[in-house]
Amino acid sequence: MKVQLLFEDIVQKANDVDPTLKKAVLAEQAKALNAIGVLEGKLLKAEKSRQETSVNQIRTLREKFFPSNGLQERHDNFMSFYPKYGKQLFDLLKAELHPLNTDFIVFCEKEN
Repeated sequence: MKVQLLFEDIVQKANDVDPTLKKAVLAEQAKALNAIGVLEGKLLKAEKSRQETSVNQIRTLREKFFPSNGLQERHDNFMSFYPKYGKQLFDLLKAELHPLNTDFIVFCEKEN
């Protein structure tokens, strides 16, 4: 660690100037290393929190697209969309869905 190398240099210089200063420099080194350890812990905690937020967002999306670990088409019924879109819903589904295509298709509603 660079801080340790720096303190080793300071210890050597302090020892050259006055050997009794060595203990004081070593005490300051311990304080500095402890402070760095505390900062490292805080950084790890913040990174873990940030990662947890991202994972929760992914889980929320997954649950939305695959409710109860199943396919959304098995969970949602067309009746919730029919009052809003009417016959156009079936025209859209016929145009976009192909029975032999195994890819997932995501339909998005436009916000007004």
